[in-house]
Amino acid sequence: MTATARLRSTRSRLTALIASIAAVGLGVLALATTIVEARSRADEATVYRQGLASRLAALIYPDESDQWIVDGVIDDSAWQTADAVLVANRAGTVLYQSTRIGDFTGLLADGVADADEVGTQGTMTVDGTTLAAAAAPYWDLDQIEGAVLVAWVPEAPVGQSRLRILIWSAAAGLTALSALAAWLVAGRLIEPVGEALDREERFLSTAAHDLRTPLGRVRALADSAMSTARHLESGPATRQLRGELRRLASVVEEASDSANDLLLAGRLDATQLQMRQEPVRLDQLVAGFESVVANLVVDTRGPVEVIGDQLLLRHAIGNVLSNAGLHGRPAAGPALIEVWVWVRGNSAVVTVADNGPGLGSGDPAELFDRYAEGVQRAARGSGLGLWITRTVIEGHGGSVGAFNKTTGPGAAFELTLPLLPSRSSHE
Repeated sequence: MTATARLRSTRSRLTALIASIAAVGLGVLALATTIVEARSRADEATVYRQGLASRLAALIYPDESDQWIVDGVIDDSAWQTADAVLVANRAGTVLYQSTRIGDFTGLLADGVADADEVGTQGTMTVDGTTLAAAAAPYWDLDQIEGAVLVAWVPEAPVGQSRLRILIWSAAAGLTALSALAAWLVAGRLIEPVGEALDREERFLSTAAHDLRTPLGRVRALADSAMSTARHLESGPATRQLRGELRRLASVVEEASDSANDLLLAGRLDATQLQMRQEPVRLDQLVAGFESVVANLVVDTRGPVEVIGDQLLLRHAIGNVLSNAGLHGRPAAGPALIEVWVWVRGNSAVVTVADNGPGLGSGDPAELFDRYAEGVQRAARGSGLGLWITRTVIEGHGGSVGAFNKTTGPGAAFELTLPLLPSRSSHE
């Protein structure tokens, strides 16, 4: 997948994320607006019921024979908007009801007990339906004699449904606009970057190919010259020629490795490197270097299997071995590189040790930085090898480290990778 394709995928995910955030935010706002509006209507209804009950309670009075007259309530037109009105005394005897009313005793008891007339809210049953209601007491001088109960549920005002539809439609529209804006802005930002990365990848591929082709030819010529030099008469000039040809072959090999490192580094920078996920026998992969790396001894302790990209893991481990061969040589005597592949807990570990001068006094972690000075002590290589190793190993969910050996001279590098789950064990 090209950088442009991956960035387009990122653009889609970014747009979806922004649209989701906008949808949640605007949805919460619309819901809060709807709830506030509904509560406001409920509060208005509560105030209206209580005020109507108090008004009707003030219209009840006793006659000369102490009979309570409710004509004022009956004649008052204000209650006509209510669903039901009931007047009852303290004992629960109904003096008047505008319609058939069922259970009201609980609200009546609360209304009669409301000596401070702070307002009583509750419910009562009207024609088999439970409705919100309010109660207000009526008095005989300083004593409450009964209460007026008013049930009223306001009808939804004209346009209320339209208002809610408008609110939610506006939220949906703003969400769509946010998604569109995110898509356009992300496109403006991402597309040029993707095109630049694609151009960089094409340039790196072309440059690497153009480097490999002449280097391969030079290597072939060096090998041919070496073969011819073997047939020359022995002498100082012949020995010098053979030595120079060997050095030429080494320089060409190093230049080829540097070209590979530069290409891989460019792809890592451009995030165009796709790491395959497949079972890899790490012990076999490392053991394969014994035939191509001089003075290398590999010790594998049984099968060690991980999940990853075999080619990239080989490149990463090869860079560590190359670094050990370049910088791990002792001042006198032959170089020796030892490698152990083993299991520690749920991790596969590759330890590479040399018998050279060690790491010195610097921070070992800096060896894995790009163009680290410590990696170029011999003034050879691209300075990218250990950085590529760290990037590849960390891309596989692992880690890298370096330290001086505790026994004898030399340094050790440790690569840790997650072990294949089915092979996990503890030592």
